[in-house]
Amino acid sequence: MSYPGFENYPELTEDLKEKAEQILAFLELGARGKGNAIHSAEIEKKWGLTGPQTRKIMGYLRLSEKLIGSCDKGYYIIKTEADAFENYESLRHRASAIMACANSIRNAAYKKWGWDASQEVLPL
Repeated sequence: MSYPGFENYPELTEDLKEKAEQILAFLELGARGKGNAIHSAEIEKKWGLTGPQTRKIMGYLRLSEKLIGSCDKGYYIIKTEADAFENYESLRHRASAIMACANSIRNAAYKKWGWDASQEVLPL
């Protein structure tokens, strides 16, 4: 799978791709809508996954344009426009916060080591 800007997004192993399809089917059967969300711990236990593997699978499914939502109760299949918008906004805000941290590190490195603060790719 290749999306502009996500060329370096790690591909799943064949084993995780198989589990991703199983998890998607599981969510489509039992987690349709926010009120039916399934906690990540249940998914991890059922498929023998770690937290990072579960998040990687959900990212992979989302990048495959599957409507996978998340909330404090777990993951679910998005069924309403309102839930889609809520998830979209949540991810946008998280991305903004991550970029603010990255920019702050870049700016501090500029002050300490003279990096060009306008650079998108910092020297190593």
